Amino acid sequence: MINNKILKVLGMLLGFLSFSMIPSILWSFYFNETNEISALFYSIILTLSIALLIYFSSFVFKENKHDISSIDAFTIVTLGWFLTALFGSFPYYLSQNGLSFIDSFFESMSGFTTTGATILGQSTLPIETLGHGLLFWRSFTQFLGGIGIVVFSIALLPLLGIGGVQLFKAEVAGPTADKITPRIKQTAKLLWSIYLGLTIIVFVLFYLQGMTFFDSICHSFTTISTAGFSTHTESIKYFNSPGIEWTMIIFMFISGIS
Repeated sequence: MINNKILKVLGMLLGFLSFSMIPSILWSFYFNETNEISALFYSIILTLSIALLIYFSSFVFKENKHDISSIDAFTIVTLGWFLTALFGSFPYYLSQNGLSFIDSFFESMSGFTTTGATILGQSTLPIETLGHGLLFWRSFTQFLGGIGIVVFSIALLPLLGIGGVQLFKAEVAGPTADKITPRIKQTAKLLWSIYLGLTIIVFVLFYLQGMTFFDSICHSFTTISTAGFSTHTESIKYFNSPGIEWTMIIFMFISGIS
C-alpha cells in the first residue's frame, strides 16, 4: 500500500534525477547542441515537476510513524527503478534523433541497470549521432546505476525522519547488506566515497593515455559501473590502445569483486 513515506522517498529520488541531468545540459551548451539543450531542459522541468507533485502529495496521506517495512522497501526499489528509467528516457526521446519512445526507454533502462545492451550501432543509429549532452547522460546513467541510486537516497533519508535499513537490504542483495556497517547512512556514504574515488583514478589514467577530457569522463563512468557504454560505435577499439584496454579490464575486475 502506498503511504506518505513511500511518496516522500520517490519524490526525493525523482528530484535527484532531475538535478543529475544538469551536467548533461551544460555539455550541450558548451558544444552549442540546440536540440539537446531543449530536450534536456524540458526533461529537467518535467521530472522536477512530477517529483514535487509526488513529494507534496505525501502530505495528503496520514503520517506513518513507523519505520519503512520490508514491503515498503521493495515497493520503493521497484517503483524507484521504473520511474528513474522512465524519466531518464525523456532526453533521448525529446532530442529528435529518431529514437522511438520504446528505444529511448530501453536505452535508459539498460543504462540505469548497467546491463550494457544498446539499440545504438552501425546498423541502427550510430552512437556518434548523439550530441555530447546525450552521450554524457548515457554514460552517467550507468554511473548512477552502478552504485544504486536508491543507496544514494538512503544517505538523505534522515532528513525526512526515515530509517533506511529495510530499504538498503532491498537494494543491496546478499549478506553484504548485514556486514558492512550497522549504520546505514554511513554505509551509503562509504560506498559512494569508494565508488567516486575509483572513478577519479580511472579518469586520470584514461586522460594520461590520450583520451580526450570528455571521453575520459564518460568511460570512467562506464568502467567503474562495469556496464561498458562507449561514446563511439567501435567502443574501446576506437582508441587503439592496449594501455587503455588493460586499464578498463583491471578496474572493471576491481569493481566487479565488490
